[in-house]
Amino acid sequence: LSEMGEQRSLGELIVEMQRIFGARTLRTDTLYERLAGLPWRGALSLVWDDLGLDAFRGAVPDLIHIRAEDHDALRRSLSDESPVFIRGWGTLDLREEFVLSFDDLRRQLETRPEFREQLVYLLQDRCFLFVGTSPSSLREWLFTLDPYLDIREGQHFALVPASSENVLFERQLRQYGVDLIEYDPRENHAQVGEFVRALARAAPARVPRPP
Repeated sequence: LSEMGEQRSLGELIVEMQRIFGARTLRTDTLYERLAGLPWRGALSLVWDDLGLDAFRGAVPDLIHIRAEDHDALRRSLSDESPVFIRGWGTLDLREEFVLSFDDLRRQLETRPEFREQLVYLLQDRCFLFVGTSPSSLREWLFTLDPYLDIREGQHFALVPASSENVLFERQLRQYGVDLIEYDPRENHAQVGEFVRALARAAPARVPRPP
């Protein structure tokens, strides 16, 4: 991506990323659909594509799509418990919200302090399960959000591939209340799907929101 960014303008890069991540051939993964079927209150996306958004909208049609500029809508949803899908890593839809690096994210959060404050509040008040994010990237995202944030231990969880390198991030992530759950990455990360299916069996059924 860095080489692509150096060789193309930002506009060309965004168009190319939209082409790649909008390809219909990518829309075959059922993991998002399984996650969307859980009784969640909101979802936080740390990727560009719309696969997750499509799956969660399929499960909850009145889902509110939140980008960095939508901090007022996010504040309202927090008060009335509306289901939300939050873009924590920018979006391909808006040029000014395209995030390619943590420096880009830092600049975005500096220009949208209300959005940053609401994300911090959610991390302090809710329980998150991070899936598909490496310990190093998760630590960097949290550090970019607030380097001094201190959350009680065991409030959040991250499902990560078992690795000897995980120990390097365990202590740092505990500052943000994140405990690592390791799985065997062999067989194309099949245990991720098994974990989500087990979680779905253990979780209570989703209760439809009243009209």
